[in-house]
Amino acid sequence: MRVVMLSPEVYPYAKTGGLADVLAALPPALAAAGVEVTVCVPGYRSALRAAGTPAPGPRLYAPIASRMEAAEMVCVPGAPVPTVLLRADRYFDRDGLYGEGGQDYPDNAERFAFFCRAALEWLRAEREPPDVLHVHEWQAALAPAFLRATAALYPELGRVRTVLTLHNLAFQGRFPADHWHVLNLDARYFVPEFLEFYGEINFLKAGMVFADALTTVSPRYAAEIQTPAFGEGLDGVLRARGAALRGILNGIDDAVWDPATDPHLPARYRAGDLAGKARCKRALQAELGLEVGDDAPLLGVVSRLAEQKGFDLLAVALPPALEAWDAELAVLGSGEERYERWVRELEARFPGRVGAHVGPAASTTAWQSSTPRPAPARASSSPPTRPTPSWPPSSARSAPAATPPAGPAWSPTAWRRTSPGAGPPPSTGRCTRRWSAAGSNSRPLTRPASARARGPRRRGRPPPLRSGE
Repeated sequence: MRVVMLSPEVYPYAKTGGLADVLAALPPALAAAGVEVTVCVPGYRSALRAAGTPAPGPRLYAPIASRMEAAEMVCVPGAPVPTVLLRADRYFDRDGLYGEGGQDYPDNAERFAFFCRAALEWLRAEREPPDVLHVHEWQAALAPAFLRATAALYPELGRVRTVLTLHNLAFQGRFPADHWHVLNLDARYFVPEFLEFYGEINFLKAGMVFADALTTVSPRYAAEIQTPAFGEGLDGVLRARGAALRGILNGIDDAVWDPATDPHLPARYRAGDLAGKARCKRALQAELGLEVGDDAPLLGVVSRLAEQKGFDLLAVALPPALEAWDAELAVLGSGEERYERWVRELEARFPGRVGAHVGPAASTTAWQSSTPRPAPARASSSPPTRPTPSWPPSSARSAPAATPPAGPAWSPTAWRRTSPGAGPPPSTGRCTRRWSAAGSNSRPLTRPASARARGPRRRGRPPPLRSGE
């Protein structure tokens, strides 16, 4: 079986958190089980630097909005499994992965829509398409949507099955509706049954709707995210797709995380000989300016500093616990400014007992992926009593999922070159009316305020299932 993984991160080429570690460990584990795995990651500046001097790869063009943009597929030499960097300097030659200075890049919607389109162009040009396209997180979640909603553009990939893994539902890739033109999807997909999410475009929801299977990081998390408390506004979508959702417990790579062999520790230890662990504790105490000794318990936190990780609870519970107990605390992480400030205040309040490295310099990232926003507030805690529609419509889940809308000049393959990934039409270098002016994709999405107040137009569809209902 041949599997291609699309991910915004993989260690050591791009990392902001645990996703990169998963993508560093899972593909080699699958390869050891006999699966042919290839990983594709955006060609960030940091990724190209970490890859050394890879040889130039094949060049392709992919549509974004009304134009064609170039990309180069760069193979990483010496990677544990075949790894390809999708190089497009216009989008990825930047200091950060998703933003800088605590702010997302304003063109993130376009950047990762292009990543997904270009990856599909690369796959359709391959001699043999994969059996499974496995995408991770919102940055890659549009690929299943593009593959099914514009299936006529990718006839070579018609038999490819898709899987979306949800690592952290708080990060969804939500963008204003005026970015819709970037996606080159028909406007009929901007409805609650598909990509629309309380007036915004939701990239993660696109993958949840269109992927053949959904996985997440544990059975418990798979159950939790189907509830209003943990579903981040998408619990209704996940319940509707519950038959396709599986929780698979994350593991660790014991070839890396093994204190008996870890070269980064000041001393090694194992279950039968813990002498080295005491030496490691004393070295950490000295490094953080804590009182060095074997008696006091040493608590450790290595985390993104965010409310989602429970720091609102720690802010209440830790100070009295440190006052009452003869314990020490070591903190390593970066994240929300209020929690970074709180850790520093705690360090000043308990000198010699709290030590911390916080802020961008303390972690592998200067900015976490697209800032999570709270799910839209509900009008009431109980969903309205109305029949639950079949969601998403079955026609959206079979390939081809989208029948071209009737229109005099609409042809989804009018622009298609005979050679997949070849250059743009020579006349203008642009996408020559890939999406006809007669098609609904060219019409504005806005409607009069009175019409918007009435909600989405039905046009004979069953009542839409709003996320969380």
